[in-house]
This record gives sequence, structure tokens and C-alpha cells, in this order.
Amino acid sequence: MTVFLRHAEQGAALAFGVGPILELGIEWQSEKTLLTFLVGDKVASVAAASVIVHEPLADLYECLPLASIDADARRFWHRVFRLVRIPGGRYLLKLLTRSGKRQ
Repeated sequence: MTVFLRHAEQGAALAFGVGPILELGIEWQSEKTLLTFLVGDKVASVAAASVIVHEPLADLYECLPLASIDADARRFWHRVFRLVRIPGGRYLLKLLTRSGKRQ
């Protein structure tokens, strides 16, 4: 977990110490946020204007029905991007797409 503080009080970096944080409590109040934590055997508190807690999840996107591209579609897009990279390729691609709309 990563915790981002914005406008933390003076000396907040020293309050966290050098050891790992064992326990962390976050209390969101109306005008500030209070973090209370345990480093080693010492309890400390820090006030900040706002706190963002980022807890990455390894399998977050596994259950989502994301679109997948098959081999034919992949080959098509490789050709399109290869065509765009050659000099005048963008104009040729525009010409091809305009002629396809008329049919």
C-alpha cells in the first residue's frame, strides 16, 4: 500500500521514522485528515490536508470482459500503422477510407 499526503504538517517526514509502519489509521475530518500509525513500538500522528491511499490489486482486471484482438485484426492494424508511417501514407489512408464510405 502507498499513502500520498498533501500539505502535511511540519515534521511529518520525521514522524514516520525509519522503520516499517505496522498499523495505520486514517480519520478523514471536514478540513484535514489525521493519520495515526505505529512504527516499531512508537505511536505517532500526522495531520494533512488530504490523503490518497493506493492499494494495488494484482488481479484487478482479470474478471473484466475486456476486448481481445484476434490474429486477423492484429494483422490489419499492423498494416494500417505501417501504411501511415511511409511518406504520403496518411493521405493514401484518407483516400481509402473515403472511397469505402461511398460503397
